[in-house]
Amino acid sequence: MTETVLFPHGDGDTGCDECLGRGVIRIPKAGPPTVQRCRCVLVKQTLANLERAWRGLSKAKPIPDSPLKKRIDKNIWITASDRSLKRHLKHVGARMGPDWRFKVVTDKELITAWLGSIALKGGEILDPDAISVSTRYITIEDLVEPPDLVVLRLGVKAAANREMPQVLFEALSHRIHLSKPTWVVDQPTYPFGRGHLCWSETAEDEMETWARYHIDKTKGQMKSPQRDLPEHVTPVGGSDAGTTRNCLDEIFDNEKETKKKGKGKPYKGGKR
Repeated sequence: MTETVLFPHGDGDTGCDECLGRGVIRIPKAGPPTVQRCRCVLVKQTLANLERAWRGLSKAKPIPDSPLKKRIDKNIWITASDRSLKRHLKHVGARMGPDWRFKVVTDKELITAWLGSIALKGGEILDPDAISVSTRYITIEDLVEPPDLVVLRLGVKAAANREMPQVLFEALSHRIHLSKPTWVVDQPTYPFGRGHLCWSETAEDEMETWARYHIDKTKGQMKSPQRDLPEHVTPVGGSDAGTTRNCLDEIFDNEKETKKKGKGKPYKGGKR
């Protein structure tokens, strides 16, 4: 029985020379047929996963490397512009593969989720940013609990809300309780500190124990709770084609390793 009969159609690209549109390729081995996703499917699914995490992320300009790819299981504090953050997140997310669950969440979404729980109890909503209460996330837990990694962007919330600092700390505390990593991102023009809408002494005390990255800097030091480490100088050039090829090679290698070790294993970030 030929492979074409075994796998007559699928979600692959019809012009793909490897799977001929089936979306899977057969792994040569004795016994029942075993398949893995074709590269063309990995490309589509990985790009879709990036878009699920943050709309427009898949279109960010590629970069040759990122220090963040080694911190996917750590709590870290990042200072970065949106453009730089997208470039680094794309680099990390693409190499983690299509099954990695990560989500970019804003401080505005945090307070909206918290206000949703207040509205359910019949409380009055006075926040001018909360024109409509979220029906998708009605508690903070609904918003921050499911992802493997939460990237929390601060500075999106425009109007002051006296509960915002407590809501942020509650979200951080819940992730810490679950032993799940969180990346908190503030902006170079609006750093997290006294006077910030989200600032509280308790949150800052916690975040100061995390490694810190200033993505937009080209010189200086990266702060660490144990010691000072040289900050990574972030190059922003590089070939789109070369970066994409290396990325897909790493994802495909991870796919092979997952098949060898059994289903349900998480993706591991490959080394360049």
